[in-house]
Amino acid sequence: DQEGSNNSFELCFGKRPQHELYDVSNDPFQVNNLAYKFEHQYTRDQLFSKLFAQLASRRDPRVIGGGDDFDKYPLRR
Repeated sequence: DQEGSNNSFELCFGKRPQHELYDVSNDPFQVNNLAYKFEHQYTRDQLFSKLFAQLASRRDPRVIGGGDDFDKYPLRR
């Protein structure tokens, strides 16, 4: 059907949302993003906080500043 094919196209080629959270036991193909569902908001926020704390503790420049430098590295050919 037309709606299903549009959804498949978006899943494959659309922009990724800022947050993604999947129940891989019940959704092994990770089609149903739970990140913006009210009942999963706490889990999403907790995981987001843990991720950024870990990145900051490792002095990741995308978190502590200087992340634009990644765009300046020359490409190898």
